[in-house]
Amino acid sequence: MEQPKTHFKNLVDSTTADWKVIDKSYEPIRSTQGKRLLDTLRGLKFIQGALPIDRFEHSLQAATRAHSDGRSDEYVFTVLLHDIGAYLTMHNHAEVSASILKAYVSPELYWMILHHDDFEAFHYFDKIGLSPNLRDQYEGHPNYAMTEEFCRLYDSPSWDSAFQSKPLEFFLPIVERIILTGKLK
Repeated sequence: MEQPKTHFKNLVDSTTADWKVIDKSYEPIRSTQGKRLLDTLRGLKFIQGALPIDRFEHSLQAATRAHSDGRSDEYVFTVLLHDIGAYLTMHNHAEVSASILKAYVSPELYWMILHHDDFEAFHYFDKIGLSPNLRDQYEGHPNYAMTEEFCRLYDSPSWDSAFQSKPLEFFLPIVERIILTGKLK
């Protein structure tokens, strides 16, 4: 069955009726949001370069560790998708990832992902001749300790080719719950 279409050429010419049609047309799109996020996450299988493992496996490792530590579903969801922006760009992947997650997670978890690259620098920037202290600019911020802990416990150690991650299917119920109950419904 073909969807009805609107026919305005400029948003100022749109009508309330147009927007009701548009909203209804987005129902099937909204219902596949979780699948599209996971398809993008799977795309991280192709983002490896010379890293020991690809970013998809890195994401599974980090989420497995967070889940094993008893973190909340929202936290595990955030950790699972923390690098999803790397599928599109390496230059500001944390910002892209955070923007995607913002619709579903708390402001604190959004902040953690937005700034995790600056905190992660502590673990390796000295090895590439850069200052590892980028995180110092956030000292005193209420989310500093949480972000430092995320990088130390989950992001930094999750490059282990011998680690046994849970498969993505394990995390599907968590993703579905967050997507269905998140801020965007």
